Amino acid sequence: MKFEEFLRSRGYKVTSQRIAVFNEILSTDGHFEIEEIYRRLKRKGEDVSRATVYRTVKLMLEGGFIKEAATDEKHPHYERTSTGFHGHIVCRKCGKVIEFQVSEIEPLRKVELLQKELSERYGFQFLSCKFEIHGICEECRGKR
Repeated sequence: MKFEEFLRSRGYKVTSQRIAVFNEILSTDGHFEIEEIYRRLKRKGEDVSRATVYRTVKLMLEGGFIKEAATDEKHPHYERTSTGFHGHIVCRKCGKVIEFQVSEIEPLRKVELLQKELSERYGFQFLSCKFEIHGICEECRGKR
């Protein structure tokens, strides 16, 4: 479902501000913060309020266009759901996040096969799957 269709189906207006936020997020590679999106839109001269950015992100979460990314930071980070099946390695001390593609790591390819099997067996269309490994990064281990 397209974002405009999603908004209409929920009774929301399709505004130029919401579309600007949506497009800015779609043009973002990797993780992003809401404040970062707001600042970039303002630099581009977009007439958008901080509240509109926050509300649009919430709508995009509800519609499955984005998802919350794995971080140990106090404020949430997000990412597009169309980034492929990937995982995160998260440092519990500094919050550093390393992203990796599951398909690049041979043993993890079985997770993709499992997801496909479960989808076929139970008739589910999967929207997202989180794969996170938490630990202490090399840099933080050296700070003892």
